[in-house]
Amino acid sequence: MSLRSKTLSSFKNLMRTCQIVFREDQLALEASRQRIRSEFEKAKCLTDERQIQERIKIADDAEAILRTTVVQARLKEDGRYEVRLRKDMPLRDNIPFKL
Repeated sequence: MSLRSKTLSSFKNLMRTCQIVFREDQLALEASRQRIRSEFEKAKCLTDERQIQERIKIADDAEAILRTTVVQARLKEDGRYEVRLRKDMPLRDNIPFKL
């Protein structure tokens, strides 16, 4: 796969993940889209293959972090939060800290 197609794939995956993660939160969705576009635009002039691959790795890592760690919570009328978990969200056991 060429660097151009890897870059495009990373860009699309990151944008798609933001669309899923920030569903119904237009402010967060628009901010994430702008940031992604801005970062990819900054890297557009790179010619060193190693630097381009580093940027692709950063984008892929960011996508994985967003997909696996960000959840949406909405404040309900009774003062509690309702958390929306996605099917691809890995659930981990809560481990209490001991002092």
